[in-house]
Amino acid sequence: MSAEDFEGIKQLAKANHATRVAKTPQRLKYAIEELARNGITHKVCNETTGQINCYLNGTTLTFYARTGKIQGYENQRGIKAFIRICRAESEKK
Repeated sequence: MSAEDFEGIKQLAKANHATRVAKTPQRLKYAIEELARNGITHKVCNETTGQINCYLNGTTLTFYARTGKIQGYENQRGIKAFIRICRAESEKK
């Protein structure tokens, strides 16, 4: 791979990252709407990363709207999966 190829790939990666980051406010808004619609109390901890925490039964559950990742649940992603996890946690006693 030539230096020019590498630079082209590097610039493409930066552009893709910038596009993803630019979508964070819309993703955060959607996540907040979905949590409210499902009656799940939450706190936005970091608008830049889209970090949302839910505090249920002494447990903190963390969702990142930018990436859709759920902390501690590596095989599950997205707000709908996060809502399912929150419901399951709230049903525990």
